[in-house]
This record gives sequence, structure tokens and C-alpha cells, in this order.
Amino acid sequence: MAKEFVLIKVNNGFAYATDSDREAAASWKIGQAIKINATQQSARSLAYHQRYWAGLIALTFEYWEPDQGMTTEAERKLIARFCKVLDDNGGGGEVAHWGDQFLATLSQNRAQKIQAPNKTKEALHDWIKEQAGYFDVEITPTGPRRKLKSINFNAMSEEQFRDYYKAAFNVCWRYVLAKPFDDEVTAHNAISQLLSVG
Repeated sequence: MAKEFVLIKVNNGFAYATDSDREAAASWKIGQAIKINATQQSARSLAYHQRYWAGLIALTFEYWEPDQGMTTEAERKLIARFCKVLDDNGGGGEVAHWGDQFLATLSQNRAQKIQAPNKTKEALHDWIKEQAGYFDVEITPTGPRRKLKSINFNAMSEEQFRDYYKAAFNVCWRYVLAKPFDDEVTAHNAISQLLSVG
């Protein structure tokens, strides 16, 4: 399986750019032959690459607890809207309770059929890109689908990556980091502390 990570040229060879890059190659066994197709990266700041992977992704990954519910945000929103319509048309404010019950039952049924996958930084990264709007829409025979855009060094300029980082931080803050941190400044400080340790 192909893996992508960033190396930095040092005096006696190469070093991993971040811990995430090191983790990407960790499954390879010592002595195993690896075919490398090297691409020199653009001049985009390595510091921002490290801030994203070793800072933002690492911190969000640490505090993210996968929802055991097995229902999507779209499903939860749809049920909430449906319950509101029913309440507005004579439900008396009781319908939301039944919507929650329905979602809980749906979640339990799915959990019995599907083993919850392990959380990974790659899955988190893909989810952040999607939530931040970094995708193109493609038309397929079964309808539209989202194709995530690349954020690698040669796909984005320094300025584009900084804009992406801001959008990614906002996603991480809204969905994960707002719970354990009092404010965004504290979360940014925690990211900086992670980088100073690494």
C-alpha cells in the first residue's frame, strides 16, 4: 500500500519531518525493500507542515473520542428537522424525545452489525479536509460524491496552506477542542507546547 510522508535532507541521509511522517513508515519491517518515488517539495514552510501534523492533528487526535453512536451528523440533523416539523404541527414538544429514541435504536442496530473502526490520524485528516470544504464534487452513476483535495507541498502555496490551516483549526475547535479548552488561545498554546516537546 502506498504511503506518503515528508523527509528532510540532513548531513548523513534523511530525517522524518514530523512524528506523523515517522508513524507513516512505522509498519515497514527493518530490512524490507521499499521503492521510493521522491518529489522535491515546494518552498512552502515546513514549520506550518509540522504545526498541522505534529500540532493540530496530534492534539485533536488526543482529545477526539469516536462517537459510539454510528449515526451521521446528516442523519441527526434530518431527524431533528423532521421532529421540529411534527412538533410545529401538533406534536406538543414531545416528538424530539422520540427522535432521540429512534437514533439510539438505529445506532445500537448498526453497532451490532458493524464493528466500530479504530480511530486513525489519516481518517481524522480526511474528515477535517471534508468539513473544511477542501473537496471537489464529482458526478458518478450513483450520484455526486466528494473527492478530497490534496494539501501536499506541491498542491498548495504557502498562503493557500495557511488558509487551509485556519479552516482546519476552526473545524477541530468546533467539533473537538472547544470541549477540553477554555478558549482558542489556550488550544493554540497547547499546539505550540506539543511542537516544543517534539
